[in-house]
Amino acid sequence: MDSSESYRSAPTPPPRVSRWCELHYICGQLEQEATEIPQLFDAILIDKGQDLPPVFYRLAYQTLRDPKRLYWAYDEAQGIGSLVVPGAAELFGRDEESKPKVTLAGRSIVLRRCYRTPQIVLMAAHALNMRLLRPGGPLQGVTQKEQWEDLGYQVLEGDFRTVGSSITLTRTSPQRSPTLRMRVG
Repeated sequence: MDSSESYRSAPTPPPRVSRWCELHYICGQLEQEATEIPQLFDAILIDKGQDLPPVFYRLAYQTLRDPKRLYWAYDEAQGIGSLVVPGAAELFGRDEESKPKVTLAGRSIVLRRCYRTPQIVLMAAHALNMRLLRPGGPLQGVTQKEQWEDLGYQVLEGDFRTVGSSITLTRTSPQRSPTLRMRVG
């Protein structure tokens, strides 16, 4: 069989899917069908990790030699489908005893400062993306104080446990930051 025949017989993703779905599909096929994945790299650095499916992380991890050093930058506020950073079990799966295959404890660093975007622009982008100022309440967004802190905000007042309550946020920074008010639920 020549290469054009093997290309034609390769599985194809469903029609009219996004590039993210295509990548997920291709990586999933590789993970299922590869009999051996060579360990080629000493370390891998992934940028824009929020745009990659978990199967991509698993494949990247398998290509690493010991000690496996996989680093990634992940901005959940820029994610395609979620505003939450997945945990190790979601990215790498669980073993037979239901324990995460990869442990990240003590090796994760959250950068709470944005170095590329002025704070007012970043806050406006968050407000628009999550529809925080919508009269009926946000359509999507983080709903816990710790999640806002991970995004670089400080909760000045309000209670996330009470639906419909107002929350006042500001960016934590040495520079003066504007304040953002939102209503939960």
